[in-house]
Amino acid sequence: NFSASLCGIVYDGENYYTCGTSSLTAGQCVSGRGCIERNSSLTGTWTTLANPGSAILTNNIYYFTNGSNKAYFAAIASTTSNGGILASTTGDAGSFIIPNTGLLGVNSNVTSAVYNTNIGNVTAFTSTGVQTSVPLNSPGITGSWTSSTNAPQNSRIKAAIYNSGKYTVGNNAGNIFTGVWFSGDVKLFAQDYTGTSLINGITFGNNTYLAASAGGPIVMVSGGAWEIDASSTSNYNSANFDGSSFWLTGTKAIYTSPVAPASASNPWLAPALLSITKNGSQYLAIDRNGNIYSSPNLTSWTQQTNPSGKKLSSIYCVSTDLCLAVGESGTILKTVNGSPWQTLISGATTNTTLKAIACQAGLCVAVGGTGAANSGTVLTSTDYTNWTVQNTDLATTNLNDVKFIVNQFYTVGNAGALFVSTNGSNWAPRNPAAGTSNLNSIAGGLIKATGVLNIVIVGEAGRIVSSTNGGTLWGVRTSNTSNTLNSVIYNGTFVAVGLNGTIDQSSNSTTWSLATFPATSSNTTALYSVISN
Repeated sequence: NFSASLCGIVYDGENYYTCGTSSLTAGQCVSGRGCIERNSSLTGTWTTLANPGSAILTNNIYYFTNGSNKAYFAAIASTTSNGGILASTTGDAGSFIIPNTGLLGVNSNVTSAVYNTNIGNVTAFTSTGVQTSVPLNSPGITGSWTSSTNAPQNSRIKAAIYNSGKYTVGNNAGNIFTGVWFSGDVKLFAQDYTGTSLINGITFGNNTYLAASAGGPIVMVSGGAWEIDASSTSNYNSANFDGSSFWLTGTKAIYTSPVAPASASNPWLAPALLSITKNGSQYLAIDRNGNIYSSPNLTSWTQQTNPSGKKLSSIYCVSTDLCLAVGESGTILKTVNGSPWQTLISGATTNTTLKAIACQAGLCVAVGGTGAANSGTVLTSTDYTNWTVQNTDLATTNLNDVKFIVNQFYTVGNAGALFVSTNGSNWAPRNPAAGTSNLNSIAGGLIKATGVLNIVIVGEAGRIVSSTNGGTLWGVRTSNTSNTLNSVIYNGTFVAVGLNGTIDQSSNSTTWSLATFPATSSNTTALYSVISN
């Protein structure tokens, strides 16, 4: 409904709220730039709650609650003196008003707001160095606010957060300040960081502050100093922490990491579909955050419920009516005939991440690891429901893929690991001549021209190794890329996909050529899974 939405989205437990510049073609907010809308499911039609007129531009929307009282308001640029906020205590249509915010003059621009949980006050900051506060309880944000000029001088505060008794704010010059609530006002601002790029958002989690700036993320671990996270230089508009991971959003960009600053083992990653499979006439896919989707045509997708709430690694269909998925904390999910997914008891430890699953003739094998040395883990099932832990000490930190090829199971993992088994219980190591490269995927089949079993393994930094005699001898092949390859399949032709839109193909497992990524897609897109259709 918005041609140029300037807001984020907030959720009050029942509905989603957003705001921004209206789209004249959407049939919503046809005359205003400060429109507020509500939707219960993020799909279908949004309900217009406020359309105050073309003179108002919305900067962001906020929702705060203390359990008893609610506060919904949009920070706006208003032509009304003592305005700058469009507020409601119910979030209903017709309930949003412009309260008296005190010292704000005509064309004042409220840019950010924060809730002090200790004293129950909401404080909003403006583009002119003025702050205005009000208690969240009655009459709340729709009553008269108390304003103050106690703010960092010459600062347009763009982002603010309250945590552990202090306010942390960032301005348009790229500087970060802290202040405290004292004698009915936010005072004693001290400059903690001097930057050059606009600070757009600040969040806190895992004992760490994260600021989103126009020059990339800036991080401060409590007790330390603010530092630029040089691993990413994108222009970010907001920062959030969801209880387990940090999120950064920007122009056509969303990135997440469990830690900040990001590291080689936990980089900033865009949300992505990690695995896809086909279940008869339906496609099933999972994303990096554990969401499950289904589609009849690869165009229209429906989200399914993941009952475990855990992040998933791979999805696999045994038949047209039976599918399984595996993931972190030893998670195994099962669905039969399109029924809701159910969580199975795997027996794996909670620090085990299962990465892949394969089944053959009633025997299923799931593989993974804990990330520790010699923690390669194998689980088996003969009824798709009850699982037995067979191995937890195979010589690798993680097993990343498993496939049944001709007459036995193959599993590959980190540091060049390759193991084979005919029964899923007893595994023999093999040397695929991959050195210490992390191996991500394996595929194999009979070559049409020769009838000989060829097997291909792909991994980090463009590593491809293959065997042309059924797995006895292996050789390193020229992949023509240094991009990590994440997945490989064989259906008459070997096809491998990887980072930066890499597609590599071979008809014989030894000679590889790069395919051209579709021109309609970004050439920096990471590809994580490939299937035969």
